Amino acid sequence: MQTSILILLIAILFILLIISGIVSIIIFRYVNGRSNSGLILFKIDSINKRVLRFTETEKLLPTPLDYKKGKFEIYNYLPLSDFLEFFDSQTISLIKDVLDNNLKRRVFITAKLNLNSKVKKTFLESLITKIDKKTKRNENIIYNLNIVPLDDGSYYCSISWFLNEISKSKTFYKNEKNEFVKYVKGPFLCISILKKPYYFINEVSKNEKLKLMKKLKLQVHFVSVHETKELLMFIIKMPKKQKYETLIKSINNLNQSTLFRKIIDVISIQEFKKIIDNYEFEVLINKARYCLYNLKNNNSTEQYSVYQVLSDYKEGFDLFSTQYNNLLEANNNLKYKIKKSSVLTYAKLEKTEYDIVTFEYPEINKNWIEFFLKIPYIRYKFENLQIENFIKSKEFSQHNTNKQNKKWILPISEQNFLNISAEIIPKNVILMIYSFDNNFDYTKILFKLDEFKNREIDCAIYINKLTSQLMNLMNNKLVNLMIIGKNITSKINQQKIFFDCMNIYEVSKSINSKLIYEIDSLMFDNYHIEKLGINYIYSETPLNTQKK
Repeated sequence: MQTSILILLIAILFILLIISGIVSIIIFRYVNGRSNSGLILFKIDSINKRVLRFTETEKLLPTPLDYKKGKFEIYNYLPLSDFLEFFDSQTISLIKDVLDNNLKRRVFITAKLNLNSKVKKTFLESLITKIDKKTKRNENIIYNLNIVPLDDGSYYCSISWFLNEISKSKTFYKNEKNEFVKYVKGPFLCISILKKPYYFINEVSKNEKLKLMKKLKLQVHFVSVHETKELLMFIIKMPKKQKYETLIKSINNLNQSTLFRKIIDVISIQEFKKIIDNYEFEVLINKARYCLYNLKNNNSTEQYSVYQVLSDYKEGFDLFSTQYNNLLEANNNLKYKIKKSSVLTYAKLEKTEYDIVTFEYPEINKNWIEFFLKIPYIRYKFENLQIENFIKSKEFSQHNTNKQNKKWILPISEQNFLNISAEIIPKNVILMIYSFDNNFDYTKILFKLDEFKNREIDCAIYINKLTSQLMNLMNNKLVNLMIIGKNITSKINQQKIFFDCMNIYEVSKSINSKLIYEIDSLMFDNYHIEKLGINYIYSETPLNTQKK
């Protein structure tokens, strides 16, 4: 009898250990799956003493600002006093100083949270708080609070935060200084990553690189890292067959999953035998581009995921290299044409004062231009130079000399806009800001727009996808023109798109901003024209003038 009870107790204990182990794994994955950076947008109504949040709370509770019982939720008014309880006394004092003195300038505050806040927590939140206290996660999060005064006495605010991951690991990969390295005892593999636009102007941290290596199951000590604005490259010795096949599977999985999507646009492998000079290293980079650009253009995953030494890529690679070099030469030697698309009135198709400027490459095959322009870095690389050269062009100077009432709209990526100086932009040039992935860095854009407004230089936003954050950005009266892209106008009969356009039209009227539609045809009925404010249009292709 006693033996049976003992066996039963051991069995129960064993089951409990298994359950606790499973729960621990789930909690560990949950906690470690949280984001290490984020952005919270909100408005402070200082008159009615309340705060309205515009961004969703994070389900994985990366910061105390997302705790459910804190009630700092999207489109939910939170009393100002409750909002201030999230912060320490010094931060509260700084915020109150702005509100009490009715400051009319933007303010930047490095905020600190009150880690001993009395905000009630759910069981899960309490558990996470204890884990975060042990790991000192919240102590290592840096909160940047930006406050922008609005005309109505309220304040548009953002909190951008990131986990300052100070690696305690003494793990080092090779070539941390990102210098040229010879590779002589091959064969080798290069795992190449086409970086997301965010990293054109931001650094991929050491911790992010180490996490990527871990995901690819690479032995960190044997990985040599090279990085450019465009590419991140891990170079290793050729592994054995089984490990190589596993690596290829990991590469293919990363191309199809959302893991590391913040960093990875596409990823591939290039085999090589040796590199002894910069020329050979540049050839490797071009082979990486050849694979990555084709993957980005949705060409064969099987063909371009791995560039094998023994496979016959020569003809395709040589043609790619020639066309890529032709594009570089055309931009460096200004062998492109300025193309103007007039903004027209919809009613009479009359020209307005606005022309939208783009650039054409008559000496390069059209299909190759379409291929290259699908690569965000290509557009980013040449934009600033094209804008500067346009401002210096004879045509632009002539219009200014003749005092013609003409305004030029030039597309510019978010990354280039954030780094361009308002001082070099003439007042009759309007920069049309677009996002490669429809995901603006709203805080930075907001302050950059404010810089342009202070110099009385107009700006435009190109809208390819409507989000609540973008609507709030436009509501700040910093945008003079709104351009609704053809990706939206081509679907204008869809109910959601229709109501999105209605909302944009209402915002444009409320802030006295001109609304322009990019279109492919004039097939709009009177109902759409009236409800959506289709008064101004443009098209980069010739329009059939027959209306619906």
